[in-house]
Amino acid sequence: MPWTGFLRPNLEAAAKLSSKVFPGEPRVNEMEILIDDHAVRILRTGLLDDEEIRRVVASQKIANDLERIGDLAVNISERVISLAGMNVTETPARPGTDGRRRPWNAWPQLGCVDFSKCRPGR
Repeated sequence: MPWTGFLRPNLEAAAKLSSKVFPGEPRVNEMEILIDDHAVRILRTGLLDDEEIRRVVASQKIANDLERIGDLAVNISERVISLAGMNVTETPARPGTDGRRRPWNAWPQLGCVDFSKCRPGR
């Protein structure tokens, strides 16, 4: 069975799951804004000791990270849906195996330490 026979059903299933990511993303953004606003209000009081301030700042950072994870989930979902819609019929060539220049990250594997000496044509 060619690899596309294995990949196609998995991509289609992943695309169905990916479509469930989009409705929740605006809520994640909204929650991050609410947490940030609440943290700013708490910090403005000036009644917090050092440990409490650290906790508020940490909660802002966590909320920001979670919002970024939501954004990345949307990006991945868009890519999965795009790939599921493609008509892939053959395996793409691996970098550096088609007779063209080797990718830059393969040079150390060739024993080259000075990259200027490893470049083709030099």
